[in-house]
Order: sequence, then C-alpha cells, then structure tokens
Amino acid sequence: MATLQPINVRNLTCPICQEIFKQPTLLSCSHTFCKACLQWVLDTQINQQKLKCPVCKKDTQVPDGNLGKLQANRAVLSLLKEMAARGVTCMNCDPNLRTPAISYCLHCNENLCASCHRIHSGWKGFAHHQTVDIKAVMKGKMSLKRRRKCLKHPGADEELFCTECRRYVCAKCGVTEHARMGRQVIEKVALEEQLQEKVNALKHQADLKKKYLEERIEVIEMKQVTVKKMMECVCDSIHKTYDEYIQQLTERRDVLKHDLSQLFEQIEADLQTMVAEKRKMISQVDGVTSLLGRSMNLSLPFEEEPLYARETLCENIEDLVKRKDNDDHHLKVLIERAQGIAFSKNICRNELKLGRLIVSPSKWGLNTEVNLLHDHNMNYVSAKANERISPREGNRRRVRIHLPEDGLQ
Repeated sequence: MATLQPINVRNLTCPICQEIFKQPTLLSCSHTFCKACLQWVLDTQINQQKLKCPVCKKDTQVPDGNLGKLQANRAVLSLLKEMAARGVTCMNCDPNLRTPAISYCLHCNENLCASCHRIHSGWKGFAHHQTVDIKAVMKGKMSLKRRRKCLKHPGADEELFCTECRRYVCAKCGVTEHARMGRQVIEKVALEEQLQEKVNALKHQADLKKKYLEERIEVIEMKQVTVKKMMECVCDSIHKTYDEYIQQLTERRDVLKHDLSQLFEQIEADLQTMVAEKRKMISQVDGVTSLLGRSMNLSLPFEEEPLYARETLCENIEDLVKRKDNDDHHLKVLIERAQGIAFSKNICRNELKLGRLIVSPSKWGLNTEVNLLHDHNMNYVSAKANERISPREGNRRRVRIHLPEDGLQ
C-alpha cells in the first residue's frame, strides 16, 4: 500500500502574494502564480500581448491580452483539491495516520498537528520559532515568510544573499564558495533593508505621480465642463436653425397651397357653373311639364286659347329636350387642366425651397411661363387662363417669357 505523503503548505503559495494559490496559472517558463496577481503585473505593462515573469524575467505570450487563454497548473490544482478533500496533515507524524495539522512553523517550514505543536513549542531550541494558524493560512488571511534551509548544510539557514548568483546561501557557503570566488555576499537583513528603502522611494514617487494625475484629472474635468458648454451652444444653434427652417418651410407650404388653390379656383368655378346650368335646365323642364299638366286638367280641349297655350308649352318642352349639351368638351378641358397641375419636390439639397408647382401650358392654353418662386422671400405670382398674371400683395412682379417644352414652372 502506497504511503500518502503530507502536502507542505509552503509549496502551494504564490511567489507574489505569498498566499495559497487562487486559480494557479502556468507561464511558459514553468513558474506558477495566482491569476489575479498576474493580471496586476500585466496591467502595469504597455505591451499587453507579452507577460514578463516576475521571477525569471522571461516573456510569455498572452493571446489577445487574455490571461484566461494561458494554461492552468493542473498539478497544483490537483494538490489543492486533494488538500481540500483530506485536509492539511502533520509532516512529523505517520503519513498513514493523516493527523490534521493546526499550525505551520515558519522556521521549520513544516505542518504541525496539535501534539507536535506542543512538543515543538516546548523545546528550548525552537522557542524563537514563529508558528501561524494553518486555517488562517488556508483562508488567505496570513502569508508565509519562507525560511530556507541550505541543501549542502541542512542545519543552517540561508541568511546570506549572493548578488551575482541572485540566490540565498548559508553562512558557510557564502564564505567558502561565493566570497572566495570574488562574489559579493550580503546579509539577508541588509538585502531586505535595501529592498525596503527602494520600495519606500518608489512609494513616494508613486504618491507624487498619483497627486499629479489627480491634478490632471481636475484640469480635464474642468475642460469637460467647457466642452459640454460648447456642445450645448452648438446644439442651441442647431435647434434655432431648425426652428427657422421649419418656419420657412411652413411659409413655403402655405404659399404653395395658396397657389394651388388659385389654380383650382377657376376650374372649380367653371364646374360649379356647369352644375348650376344643369340644375336650372332640370328646373325648367319640371316647371314647363308641371304647367302643361295643370293646363290639361283645368281646361277643355276644344277651347282655342288654352289649346294654343298647350301647343306652345309642348314646343318649349321639345326645345328643352332637343337642346344639345355642349359641356362635354368644356368638362374635358377643365379635367385636363386639373391633371396638368403637379407638384415637383425640390432636388437641390443645398436649398430650402420645398418644391414647386408645375402647370402644363398646353392644357391651359398659355404661351407664358410663370415663375412661382422668383424672390428670396418666397413671393410668387399666379397665372390665369387668359394669359394675364395677377400679382399677390407683397413683393410681386409680372413675368412673361416663353414656355419651355416641359411646361409651366
């Protein structure tokens, strides 16, 4: 039966936030980080298509700047799932017992159960060791400060840092190897102090940059207000111009309707006269017929004068009945005149004239062309069938020129 080795919490922490991995994302250099931590790093870069590894500085291609397209570290995910399923176990007890760990020693880099934690705390040599609650570590409420042990000298902590090798070493390795080779070795505490000073300086610069950006935001916001006022001013001009154009178009519409009314007034008057004449003839026929009927009922047929009167009434009726209707041609002419009136929409898009009325001269019997829109203020003249031009009140003038083939405009 295979022995389940306990999982060291230290191996599941992100190098950036030093907390348990959340969405562990694998870079092409094989380093793993939390996806959110990598997003912060990527956001600070100008080129969003490449991500520089925070550890080894190697580039990883990021398709479309989307970290979601990078591969997840399935091995780390598997360990996280396993740890979530069976919990964190003690690294000193028998692995098969799976004793739950309650703390983590930052010096020993080991998970400790309750029993081992009491023993560990009771040893005088470990009295200075700092332990943290394993649950707080798992919930991300506490980061792990790693204390590394030298591989060549397991009992020695790596308290020095080689500036050329860029790695921590113990005191023995620093003196026997790195110092002899002329490499600069500094204490870990000094390195951290230098790094802290650099961080403090960068924070100060960041604060100045932030203050500058906030001042620029205030300036930009003031310009935004100015631009908005400019836009409102231009918008007011647009509305004003729109209202003026609407008024002009309304006036032009009224002019066209008045012109159209004048053109149809004579046609309607002639048609009304024709109707009146027909009604008058009907009245005449009814009157003579009624009078003849009363005469036949009241007088004897052998009296001479009534007989002559009846004959005269009969002759009148015959004249009315035989009278020819010559209105067909006139009616045809009037209808053709009405059909010869049309409206042409204005095709000049750079002018605001709505359109014009077109009158066919052949159907009106005219030899003149009348301009219905000859003044800048949309004044016009109207044409009559007798070739006379009657001006309206206002700035009008008479126009008499030869008509083109396409009609009266």
